[in-house]
Amino acid sequence: MQVWREGYNIAGAKDTAQLIGTVEARTLKQACDILLAKDELYDGEKLWGCRLFASETEARKSFG
Repeated sequence: MQVWREGYNIAGAKDTAQLIGTVEARTLKQACDILLAKDELYDGEKLWGCRLFASETEARKSFG
């Protein structure tokens, strides 16, 4: 399963959606927990304040 971070545009800083990684998992939550276990900015649902998605299409809906 792929995990994607959505794009953002905040106070002049911006970035497009990015692939975080690919891992074998049954759910998006499980994939995120595996890939982001050591990232202190991962809160179980978001990374760096950005939502996480299982597809590039969904991640690109906000700010490309």
